[in-house]
Amino acid sequence: MEIDKIKISDETLRLWLIEKGEWQKQRRHKNHRSWRQGKHYFGEMVQMDGSYHDWFEGRGEKCVLIGYIDDATSIRFARFYAYEGTMPAFDSLKRYIKRYGISKSLYLDKHTTFKTYQDRLIKEMRLRGISTIEEANKFLKEFLPKHNKRFSVKPIKEGNLHRPLPKSLDLVRSYA
Repeated sequence: MEIDKIKISDETLRLWLIEKGEWQKQRRHKNHRSWRQGKHYFGEMVQMDGSYHDWFEGRGEKCVLIGYIDDATSIRFARFYAYEGTMPAFDSLKRYIKRYGISKSLYLDKHTTFKTYQDRLIKEMRLRGISTIEEANKFLKEFLPKHNKRFSVKPIKEGNLHRPLPKSLDLVRSYA
């Protein structure tokens, strides 16, 4: 067709070849990610992730939500920080441990677990005119219990595998 200077679309050519039985659809096989059953107990595995985003939709600076989600129950814990780094990660972990205890395992997620969380949280903060990290963290204290009550699920097995913080461990001590 190029020689004859005839122009036809790819789709027209494909349909002609299908009609003559000379076209076979080839599927591109992607690696399948199999579904993993959630953990059985609250505190058995907690996923941690950070999401840098314009959480205040231009009303304030972009910031990071560092969040935790229990694999068995979907119970969430989160806090806003100016940046995603070691100190905010340690601070958020310290706060999580004070709230729930030490989980049996902690999975650092690299697959944006909390991106799906953005829509609901952003809308709620917009309605309240929240524009600072301080206001957002204060709001989370109200928002998270309601969210967890509505969206958490019962674990497969009753029980809490979080361990209490050993008395000999001081999470506030500075390592400067």
